[in-house]
Amino acid sequence: MKRIVTEGGLSKKILKLSVFLVSTVLVACTVGAIKNQEYMDDSFIMNAKDVLFVYTDGLNEAKNTNDEMLGQDRMLKALNLADDDPQELIVSMKKAVNDFANGAQQFDDLTMLAIRYNGI
Repeated sequence: MKRIVTEGGLSKKILKLSVFLVSTVLVACTVGAIKNQEYMDDSFIMNAKDVLFVYTDGLNEAKNTNDEMLGQDRMLKALNLADDDPQELIVSMKKAVNDFANGAQQFDDLTMLAIRYNGI
């Protein structure tokens, strides 16, 4: 199924085919779009059982008590260890971030959305 996304520069998408891979396209919902701002559209194909994971930068920029960021590599590792069920995926990612942060206060939101396409 073809999906069209609009790049608003706020979050990134990760698409799971057999494993989670980072997309080269930024995506964001255009709620609160800025007047006269240019946005780029892109499209991608989702097949049955593919999972789309969208997040804001507060996730991969979450810091631990040593002031280290979670980063993309740790985030992808946690994603690929997680269950494919969207709800379980979010729960697993929240736990991964909390375990990594080890009590360190976060200064950005940790917004995540996971969608599995079941086919038609």
